[in-house]
Amino acid sequence: MWPLFRARLRLVEGLPPFLDIAVMPFVATMVADSADDLNREGVEHAE
Repeated sequence: MWPLFRARLRLVEGLPPFLDIAVMPFVATMVADSADDLNREGVEHAE
């Protein structure tokens, strides 16, 4: 997941600013979802 995220960040850095602004909320949402999934898995393992 993280290598993909880093690669996507590198892509975003190469984009024009207006595309950067359009893509970042999507990337942030994806990262938040991934963090939620990781937290959920961690909680399940703890129980």
